[in-house]
Amino acid sequence: MASRTDEKTFQNNIINQMLAHGWQLGDSGQYDRERVLYPEDAIAFAKTANVGAWKKLENTFGSF
Repeated sequence: MASRTDEKTFQNNIINQMLAHGWQLGDSGQYDRERVLYPEDAIAFAKTANVGAWKKLENTFGSF
């Protein structure tokens, strides 16, 4: 049976491989479990994915 130390080492190896290939490590305190995302990342994506639509939203509702 694997120990908790082995499991942590395994998890860290996966994280390190992901980081080495361009993934970013998030702050778990900023993670929204209910929506299953990092709100800051989702907003940044929406702002850059469709600039025109985002500007319309900001004109209507203000900036986020």
